[in-house]
Amino acid sequence: TGAFTGGGYVVAEFGFDRGFDHFEAGGGEHDFASFFDSVPPAMAWMRAQAGTPWFCFVHGYDAHSPYVQRGPMRHPWGASGATARVEGLLADPLAGEQLRGDQWFLDRQPTDFTHAAGRQILGTEFYRLPAEPAPGERVERLTPEELAHLQDHYDSGVANGDLWLGVLLSEVNLDNTVVIVVSDHGEDVLDHGYMNHRAGLWD
Repeated sequence: TGAFTGGGYVVAEFGFDRGFDHFEAGGGEHDFASFFDSVPPAMAWMRAQAGTPWFCFVHGYDAHSPYVQRGPMRHPWGASGATARVEGLLADPLAGEQLRGDQWFLDRQPTDFTHAAGRQILGTEFYRLPAEPAPGERVERLTPEELAHLQDHYDSGVANGDLWLGVLLSEVNLDNTVVIVVSDHGEDVLDHGYMNHRAGLWD
């Protein structure tokens, strides 16, 4: 049994290594890494099993903030709306939390709490703040083009994950292997007025 993850919160300190003979958290224990990092070592591990029955868990954060991909997946649909402002927002893993619709609340800082494992985890208190600015609160309004570009970046992450899933499946004999593809949550890229995934549950 082997597991190859993108790090982040899918790491040994939260118990995700249990049950695996081999466990690797790609990109460093606390980074949110891509299938770019986890698929190649998983494929090498699969090859090394040499006909022995195996189970492998492969994980990545390709459709997760920060929404910035490497190489050709950075702007696969062009750079329309790619202002310095929105590119900086996309590269900051917390800045998306500051969006409510087209309004960017620059002074609002997401809150966190300390998990039993000792790690700081982002909480949900931030989403109880009003969606309208307080008097004097610093807010910038994003243009429709910037918002579309922001969503394009998320879509490029989905495309990147899909590409690497195809690379991984090229290593697998699909005649005698069960493949299960799952996601633990969506990102709610302004579909319901928020960015990120701690604000609510939706079908």
